[in-house]
Amino acid sequence: MIKFKLDDTVLFSEVIYFTRLIIRDHDAENMQFVNVALVRVFSPPDAVILGASYSTVPKCKATDTIRVVEIGSILSVVGMIPTDNGQGFFVVEKPGLSVSHFTAGEEVIDINDVD
Repeated sequence: MIKFKLDDTVLFSEVIYFTRLIIRDHDAENMQFVNVALVRVFSPPDAVILGASYSTVPKCKATDTIRVVEIGSILSVVGMIPTDNGQGFFVVEKPGLSVSHFTAGEEVIDINDVD
């Protein structure tokens, strides 16, 4: 599950799959690759619960809405915990799990340094 930004709205969704699309310009001479995700979007958070919890407990409902979103619009990975009655999902975010902070460290290994 992910949290992503669409225009100025933050939404939650389930990723169905990731792919790469080829976009051609009008004269078909230049191509550009775009990384996207096909997602099933959840409803916006319930305003009553969100207000009563001081914006700390978002509750969403599953929908049948499918969208294609650019990978760059993904803000973070979230958990969607089903409610007791099965009528929705509570969003759980772990601080520090922001996608924008994922990096691959580089490690230099000296092959002559053998113990």
